[in-house]
Amino acid sequence: MISSKSILPLLGLLLAGCSVGPDFQRPDNRLPATWSFGKRQTAPAANPTDLARWWRRFHDPKLNSLVEQAVNANLDVKQAAARLRQARAERQAAASSFWPWLSASGSEQESDTGGSGPTSGSSKSYRGGLSAAWEIDIFGGNRRNFESANAHLASAAADLDATRLSMAAEVALTYCQLRAIQDQISVARRNLASQQHSAKITQDRRIAGFASDLDVANATALVAGTTAQIPSLETSARQSAHAISV
Repeated sequence: MISSKSILPLLGLLLAGCSVGPDFQRPDNRLPATWSFGKRQTAPAANPTDLARWWRRFHDPKLNSLVEQAVNANLDVKQAAARLRQARAERQAAASSFWPWLSASGSEQESDTGGSGPTSGSSKSYRGGLSAAWEIDIFGGNRRNFESANAHLASAAADLDATRLSMAAEVALTYCQLRAIQDQISVARRNLASQQHSAKITQDRRIAGFASDLDVANATALVAGTTAQIPSLETSARQSAHAISV
């Protein structure tokens, strides 16, 4: 015959094993220290802290300022930050289920004593109450909700980091394109000045009889081609600048 003293520990073990669902196993998504392409071994992977500010390696104060402005003002980043705050609130709500719930109430009542003379008037009475409730997590539902809230919080934090990195990458890429186009414009203008000087020399040589009309035509066509490239490059530069502004 089983005594009551032996039933209680057995019941506790049974209830402890009645958790809802399997335990969550976090996947191993760590990146390797190095990676190889064929027989070539690359350098070690970047530190996550350095990766979050990778654009600072260009040592360009203007780029740093543009990225900071974009991250602070972009609506996608703000939405991701709002989702993170929501996930934190949900985690706090899930954690509160482990503790007792307390509620307080109070009331005030005023009554007229009636009569006349010194004893006339009114009286007030006050009442207050305090109650507590605690739900025992027998089957582990609250624990699973808390684990789910933790996972949701981690996902929201990772989504915010990814959104920030994506925005920084878009700004940095557009900024680099803008700088590259500006360099092309500078080179084209220097080439144009050199080609115009060469065309002038070719015309002088033609007058002196040391060059043909074909040489003059080629020099003039080269100047015209370079001149036509500059407005197109300037348009691309304005488009990149507008993209950064947006």
